[in-house]
Amino acid sequence: MLLAAGLAAAALAPAAAQHLHPPTAAEQRALDPMIAALTRILDRFGGPDWNKDADSWTGNPLVSDDPDVPLDIDQNFERTYRVRDGSARQRTVLQPLRARLTSATQSGDMSEAVRVGHRLRALSEVTVHVAINEAALSVDSANGGNAAVTLPGAALALRLRPDADADSMTAHYALAFGNWRTARWDGDNQAFAYTFVHRGHAAAIENVVLEIRGADDRIRELLRTLPWTDINTALTR
Repeated sequence: MLLAAGLAAAALAPAAAQHLHPPTAAEQRALDPMIAALTRILDRFGGPDWNKDADSWTGNPLVSDDPDVPLDIDQNFERTYRVRDGSARQRTVLQPLRARLTSATQSGDMSEAVRVGHRLRALSEVTVHVAINEAALSVDSANGGNAAVTLPGAALALRLRPDADADSMTAHYALAFGNWRTARWDGDNQAFAYTFVHRGHAAAIENVVLEIRGADDRIRELLRTLPWTDINTALTR
């Protein structure tokens, strides 16, 4: 049911600063294997053609007193990778597009220039956002266009149709790990509410949600080659 409906990952609201504390020993034991697994996976987003351009993770998360989820931290993993200067991808993929963009601009063909510019931007970047213990996944299935993706270890993996205000050439994927098949549909909020086994404040990580946007060919390569099942191994049982 969830796969058929499709999803767009709900944003994780940051916890209020006055309700944060350093991880307890038990919370740190839950966090350490997940941080290690996610770091291993995200580090491999880079490569000969791709350079890490931005990374929001400081390595010192604080824990919220939010009672709605078992373990709620004040940080998400969020990284941006861009095509490395002088790389093979830059020479073979981006430079020909830049030449076409220059030609279209000089000839006054602005519709072609816009189209090529969008494609150039879409093929130049990959961004990834990762959150743990998401309380809900919002759904946008009114107009269809979401497609299920096979990904070992993931409870849900979808290629989402572009948002109305997004560049249609930029791919958007959502990956959910954990027991999302027991999620409850919340019609008022148009979202699937995750059913946590552990109570609020418990030192446990039950789910992980990733959103990946950018170059579709690169994202598909990452989906094929990265050790995604490591996320499941790091979940609290």
